Amino acid sequence: MNSERLSLALLVALGVVWGSAFIAIRYVLNEGASPFLFVLVRMLTSAPLMAVIALAARERRPGWRDLVVSAVLGGAFVMGGYQVMLFWGEQFTSGGIAGVLVAASPLFTAVLSWFFLRKEAFGRVGALGLAVGFGGVALLFEPEIASGGNSSTLGLLSVLAAALAFAVGSVLLRRWRKEGETYWGASVEFAAGAVFALPFVVFFEPHPYFPVATGALLATGYLVGIAGVLGFAVYFALHRRVGPSRANLVSFISPLSALGVGGLFLGEQYAPIQLGGFALIVVGLLLLQRDWTRRAAR
Repeated sequence: MNSERLSLALLVALGVVWGSAFIAIRYVLNEGASPFLFVLVRMLTSAPLMAVIALAARERRPGWRDLVVSAVLGGAFVMGGYQVMLFWGEQFTSGGIAGVLVAASPLFTAVLSWFFLRKEAFGRVGALGLAVGFGGVALLFEPEIASGGNSSTLGLLSVLAAALAFAVGSVLLRRWRKEGETYWGASVEFAAGAVFALPFVVFFEPHPYFPVATGALLATGYLVGIAGVLGFAVYFALHRRVGPSRANLVSFISPLSALGVGGLFLGEQYAPIQLGGFALIVVGLLLLQRDWTRRAAR
């Protein structure tokens, strides 16, 4: 297999794995896991595994300033805030729709980049992409609002807030940590995410519970080892092989994977208007990608 085909295969595989991660989360929550304790378990197991990857790759340890930036921004936004709101929200919505909403994170990233990363500002085509993409996000909410499902609507809002938190953290990390993401940085972010999640377990889950049934443990192992640690390793490798723009094409594959895997394994059903919303989000992201590519080529 030549280098181009290998990169494409890795992109598709990573998109499928990351999309199915939302279904694994939903499955463990369905088994009775407390969402905040579940986040804590994921963070505590992922941090040392990512450190092992960093050691195996003989990656140079970043300076203390960069590690502190990773801990603060990663703990508050990219890992901690994102995971806490995502896991809580997935109690009340399907894994497939959660995957689609999180895929809208680049829409928030584009808006935030306008203020914090002027070199990544968008033009008219990008503005059109934002309008189309956020229109798609609105369609995802329509069935829940129409049916008066307050808890489901809150779940969707929580997942959307998770996507916003991830975007905020990503933009701020790009601004204050110029060398980009590293394995050591990701390990620190997981550890800081555990610190962030701990108070939620203590104060909001008086009887925290994590299932030890085989299915739940396998799903958690998949989430931590395959979707998490191995997924990040592949993503960083793709950054080096094909560049960040092409690596981010995984954003188009993962929501489709989430919808398909959710329907196949959990019997999740989606309203036609929600599938239309997904299509609009994809169109919006494509327009944004086209705009960024054109501006970068100037």
